[in-house]
Amino acid sequence: MVCHRECARAHRAVVFVLDEFDLLALRPKQTLLYTILNAMHSAQVQSVVLGVSSRMDAAELLEKRVLSRFSHRKLLFSSLGDGVDPALQLLRDVLRIDRPPADQDDAAKAAYVRSFNQAVDTTLASTRVKELLELPVGLDASPRGVCDLAAAAVGHMSRTSGVLRPEDVQFAVTERLRGALSASLAGCSVLELWMLVAMHRLRTWRNRPAASFNEAWAECTGTVGAATNAVEVRARSLALPRLRASFPPASHLPLAVDPCRSAAC
Repeated sequence: MVCHRECARAHRAVVFVLDEFDLLALRPKQTLLYTILNAMHSAQVQSVVLGVSSRMDAAELLEKRVLSRFSHRKLLFSSLGDGVDPALQLLRDVLRIDRPPADQDDAAKAAYVRSFNQAVDTTLASTRVKELLELPVGLDASPRGVCDLAAAAVGHMSRTSGVLRPEDVQFAVTERLRGALSASLAGCSVLELWMLVAMHRLRTWRNRPAASFNEAWAECTGTVGAATNAVEVRARSLALPRLRASFPPASHLPLAVDPCRSAAC
């Protein structure tokens, strides 16, 4: 509060960025969240709290006293885009050496930069590398995942040639795929896992290459049988909007079916 009053006198705002917001919500009594959000209701406080989480149901983990002080404004950010091309462009930008050598008179350094950038462009333009990148990009198309892939490829480069080769990208892909499936499912909520199972059943058992939300919802209800009483009907009606929110993140996981772009999605 002292910090807030000082910032108010100086006409400054305080921004709290809470990374992995859902982990704070899982702590007993959620004391930290309650203290910060409760202080924001003071007229002298000029501050904002940004909670960052990969869980769609992070706000539902909050206690009532914390939830009542929460504004419920959400911004959803997707991955780099569909397909390999956006990730391939980011990978190229990360790997290329754009800065010229500090010593402009050193022709050898300038020649190495040109040869390295040319090797990066040639390697990433090959059909073999594009095919190799399809699976890891499908597992993790985030900028961090692409940067980790670039670091693994650079770490495997030959000291003799000193440039990027397709073998280096293949090694990086192999390393990234080890345990990638388990890691991608580790942070999923129960609803996202339920939706993921339904979408996987549609692809493997129903032979459906793509599915809308309504089809995935029908598969979800089919796995537990028909509702037999009013309580079950009410429970499913309450779960419907939460499952709809779980559909976009589940569709990007490796076991899922890509959602169709029709109005039924």
